[in-house]
Amino acid sequence: MVIGGYDGQFLDDVELVDLADAGNSCGKTAPYPYPVADSVGFWFQNQPWVCGGEGSTSDRYKECYAYDANADEWTLKTSMATARAFAAKTTVKNGDELWISGGKDDNNNLLRSVEVLQSDGTFTSGPDLPEPIAQHCIEGVDDNRVFVSGGDVVGDNVGNKKAYMYSFVSQTWDSLPPMLEDRFGHTCQVMSPDADRGVEIVASGGWQSRDSEIFQLNVDTWRLGPFFDDNKYLSNSVAYNETFVLSGGYGSFAHSDDIWKFENSNITWKKLTQALVKARTSAAAMLVPKSFCKAS
Repeated sequence: MVIGGYDGQFLDDVELVDLADAGNSCGKTAPYPYPVADSVGFWFQNQPWVCGGEGSTSDRYKECYAYDANADEWTLKTSMATARAFAAKTTVKNGDELWISGGKDDNNNLLRSVEVLQSDGTFTSGPDLPEPIAQHCIEGVDDNRVFVSGGDVVGDNVGNKKAYMYSFVSQTWDSLPPMLEDRFGHTCQVMSPDADRGVEIVASGGWQSRDSEIFQLNVDTWRLGPFFDDNKYLSNSVAYNETFVLSGGYGSFAHSDDIWKFENSNITWKKLTQALVKARTSAAAMLVPKSFCKAS
């Protein structure tokens, strides 16, 4: 499920793409309550949720809406303490918590705060990020660790190579070896442990970037990963079948409708036959049950 985004204007439409069947066309669902881009989307309490984002260059949101597939409608569930866009999210503690981190507030200030969505649907404060940051990526590695890399730390769309790991044991952020390239507006995904390489994190795309790089945790080392056929800025990534897919984003000159799958067995990107109906950047996305895809 892909929600909103930007294609020259802010979007409120919702697309459903059947990743398992390229010939299956999913019907339309109710649009999001208002046009929104640069929000965060995730599966929570057996529903798709979207939080925050922006509806113009100055309107930032704090609300969280959930989609009811039976009623085909979006319902306001709760609100964050701070309106934010360009934030990053991840599940932690085996899915018991969801972190929404950093971003920019409605005054365009960079944020270092983390808001934690608890299993009861309420927000609490989490540990601050190492520094104020937006357009970064964040990934829960396991029950004890959270990874952060890249992002804009000056507020002027300038990337950096920094990477950090948070420990729930020490309750501190520790610096990791820097990425190979400055990145912001990129994605990150933790891969299932490989028999030889162990747990790895794939950082993909970003502003004017068509490559990826891979961090191997057991040796604390980054290496260059596979390339796309064009830049991938503000795409979104979704875990899927022991790997992940990446969709949309901004290329060299235009918004993209492409969907790519990371092939972990041979470390390559595979461009899928499926594509978005509308090319878009800065959309929210999450994996939903196949039952959501009803005939158009």
